[in-house]
Amino acid sequence: MRLFKKKDTPEETDIVYEKWHTSFSVFQEHRFIPESAADYSSRIEHRALKLKLGRKNLFAWTDDPLYRYDDFLLKAELGINSENGYSSTGFLFRRTDDMSYYYFLVSNRGHYRLDQVMNGTPSIIIDWTPTPDFNPERFTVIISTDGSMISLSLNGAWLGNASDDSLGAGGISFAGQNYDETDDASFALYNIEMESRPTQLETRRERLLPSAVPVEARLRFVESRMRSGHYSAALIEIRKVLPSITDNAEALMMAADCCMNLEMYSEASALLGKVPASERGERYLLQKAGILYLMNEFIALRDLLTENTSLLAASPVAFNLLGNAEYSLGNWEKSAEAYNTAYTLDSGEALFAFNAARALSRCGRQDDAAAMYGKSARRYFRSGDYSALSGLLPFLEELDESNPETRILKSKLLFQDNDFDAAEKIFKDLIKEGAADSTVFYLNALIEVRNSRPRKAVEFFKKAVELEPDYYLYQFKFAEYLFVTGGKYTQYLDKAVELAPDDPWVQNLSGLVRIEQGDYAAAAECFDRALSSAPSEDEIRVNYSEAMFLDGRTEDALELLGGEGPDVLNQRGNIHSRLNDYHSAAADYEAAYKAARERSDIILNLAAACIETDAFSRAEELLVRVLDNTESAQAYNLMGNLASLKGEYGRAEAAYGKAVEISPDFVDAVCNLAELHISRDRLNDADLLLSGLKTEEPGERLRELKEIVFRKRMNIYSCSICAEEWIVPKKIADQSALQLVGEPPDNMPAGKCTGCGKVYCIGCAKEHLSEGRLVCADCGARLKLSEDWMRYLYHEKDYS
Repeated sequence: MRLFKKKDTPEETDIVYEKWHTSFSVFQEHRFIPESAADYSSRIEHRALKLKLGRKNLFAWTDDPLYRYDDFLLKAELGINSENGYSSTGFLFRRTDDMSYYYFLVSNRGHYRLDQVMNGTPSIIIDWTPTPDFNPERFTVIISTDGSMISLSLNGAWLGNASDDSLGAGGISFAGQNYDETDDASFALYNIEMESRPTQLETRRERLLPSAVPVEARLRFVESRMRSGHYSAALIEIRKVLPSITDNAEALMMAADCCMNLEMYSEASALLGKVPASERGERYLLQKAGILYLMNEFIALRDLLTENTSLLAASPVAFNLLGNAEYSLGNWEKSAEAYNTAYTLDSGEALFAFNAARALSRCGRQDDAAAMYGKSARRYFRSGDYSALSGLLPFLEELDESNPETRILKSKLLFQDNDFDAAEKIFKDLIKEGAADSTVFYLNALIEVRNSRPRKAVEFFKKAVELEPDYYLYQFKFAEYLFVTGGKYTQYLDKAVELAPDDPWVQNLSGLVRIEQGDYAAAAECFDRALSSAPSEDEIRVNYSEAMFLDGRTEDALELLGGEGPDVLNQRGNIHSRLNDYHSAAADYEAAYKAARERSDIILNLAAACIETDAFSRAEELLVRVLDNTESAQAYNLMGNLASLKGEYGRAEAAYGKAVEISPDFVDAVCNLAELHISRDRLNDADLLLSGLKTEEPGERLRELKEIVFRKRMNIYSCSICAEEWIVPKKIADQSALQLVGEPPDNMPAGKCTGCGKVYCIGCAKEHLSEGRLVCADCGARLKLSEDWMRYLYHEKDYS
């Protein structure tokens, strides 16, 4: 009997309670596994774990593959290479997989952040927040988790706390982020200590986490929480320091701002009342005015603003609040004047124009009100606030239903509601009357695109661009339309890039243009910029991966496609298919199909992969599902492929025939049916099918099939001297004897040598006469039209 049982070794995925430390010396356990990929690598080097990134805008990490931790304290010494551009390093923790984790990063610009990623979707917990001064080349961080509470410190200084219970136990990873300044970056992890034993963990927290927090650090943290919209958490933090800084105007106004956003107006007002008189500048006045407005204290609001006009003379917000006060007190002229001043100071704010219009209408100045409502409508339309647009319409209709501004707004809302016929009718009337603005021409162009009227679409796009050349959307949409339809798009795309260089869809179109031009590296750079601005847009991610794949960066392309969206999974399958890895492709397509079961393009891709992997029953089941819902040429073509592989040639012919009937210029289906005709020696049918295909790019397979049909149907003969060719069907009837009429041209056959069998054209044979007869140039024997093919040519040309 054993008195002492050996402790079981935990499994890699177990939650463990341990103390583990390494400084990456030769004799220590490292755990982190060296990795090497196209754009990043990690390895143990000079008593440190080095992580190297090989391109801009790359976030990469290397995993500690052992164990999961729930509550823990991680202490680590890190370094950012001094030659890096803008970059950051830190850790992933509570990582359940590559799509769900927390991450904490410290940048070489003196900021830190904390984020949560759930199923690939990031969410900010603490936005970029300034740190105390530190040396980015060597610094120490602490991450502590205690239930939902996450605590952070840098070089012994408190950074912040946050509560989030989205993720439970998980692994840790050393991470680095390179931004867009340099092509590469490197980071070092010099040592790491993990403590997860419950009893010892509390002791380590007490010893290592800062107990006293400087006021400046707390206020920096509060400001960051407010930027992220976490007003409740920010208020909790700032209340911790307010008793010790009762005369700190910044802290009092920050606390008041939190209270105002939490609808705690009385407390907000009381906090502002404690701001020293010497600190009551524009920011204080606007906060106080905002609270008075929310508390319906309109007389006090008006008095506050009118008494401080010198401080607020350049503030559109102040004049808008003054307008609100006067309007609420029934002073229409004064409110209209204040709102007009607000709009003059900031003509980009639709609300100011709307408020001015309301007040002008109350004053009886209906034409002025209509004009201002129109300005407000244009601003709301540009910002995509269609709810506000809908709210404007009743005001305009009450003023004058026939007013151009009213009709313009109504037509825009009809367009937004997909009532294109009704919208187009109003557009045409407005254009005919000369009352249309640039938006009317732009939306009318989109309707013409929808109705496949390219000439009109171009005409209206041009008019919109002429009326408002500095609005990027018009330039971009016109360029996009011309690109798709084969027009000259360069000047409009260049202008769109100039006006909106950071717009993701402008950069996406620039990338598509460069793919078409064959400049795949430049295309990838465009897509990289686009994806940085819109990381959740799968369409851009798919295009980026395509550029990478075409540029020979297959691993990077597949790595980029790590999400679970159907378009991303479908693109993974497409890449694997092009690599002839059909089993991987089928797995990708199956995952895409589960995510979007009604997408026929994904079902067809999955069916094609199933055919390649001999999963015939599954392929047929999928194709039947598509054909039950729609007459799809692609589905019939694949059904033909499946039948051919099973030896069911009659069924294959019927399926290919149906595909060609639906889509006569579907090259793959035409070629498949033609190949089937050739295999069954129906050459005329194959020739008729292939010659009737209309395509600008025939492709290698089409050319080969045409050549096969030609070779099977025709014989080619040639002159032994000049190589003049005669093409004659292989199957011709026996030809009758010739009685030549007239003088045949020199390019007709003169005959075949009765001695050596060589063939000559008349032009060459005339150079070799003997006793007035045509003879062989080599052996001198007579030439005779002895072959059926020769006589066939003479009969066909009517020389007999």
